[in-house]
Amino acid sequence: GTFVQLGTEEDEAARMVYKNFFIDFSSFRNGAKTIEEELHYRDFSVNAMAVSLDEAISDADPQLIDPLGGRNDCDKKVLRVCSGAFAGDPLRMLRCFRFAAELEFTIEKKTYLDIQNHHGLINHVAAERIHYELQRIMSTPHGAVSLQKMVDCSLLWQLFPEMEHGVG
Repeated sequence: GTFVQLGTEEDEAARMVYKNFFIDFSSFRNGAKTIEEELHYRDFSVNAMAVSLDEAISDADPQLIDPLGGRNDCDKKVLRVCSGAFAGDPLRMLRCFRFAAELEFTIEKKTYLDIQNHHGLINHVAAERIHYELQRIMSTPHGAVSLQKMVDCSLLWQLFPEMEHGVG
């Protein structure tokens, strides 16, 4: 496989890639002392699941660590934000619409309302990161649906204010 360094010294993170299999490694953030505490700092419940590495590499069937109900959300094809995730990283609002488009998931109502209420935070995100997410959204067969939902919650107008009332 291939080892890819993802983080900085303060936010140690790495990924092992082997064919279509990814394993992410990261240090605990925000003073978390257990994996269950750490998972609460993730972006969405579907990304807040883990297994013990010891169990995963042994012959045992690894027990899923899922304190936020991500498995159930995966089964239902629902995106639900973890508490405070948008304030911590506003790009997660765009990632939510990208995941919805790529995975054909729906956005949970409270999560959608959080985006609607915090859409102004997107102005604090680097243009390159926004461009990347928009490009990914628009390259999916369901990108138009996500763009329409971004219009409905005013997130798209935050990115392109000149388009809200038409150009010229």
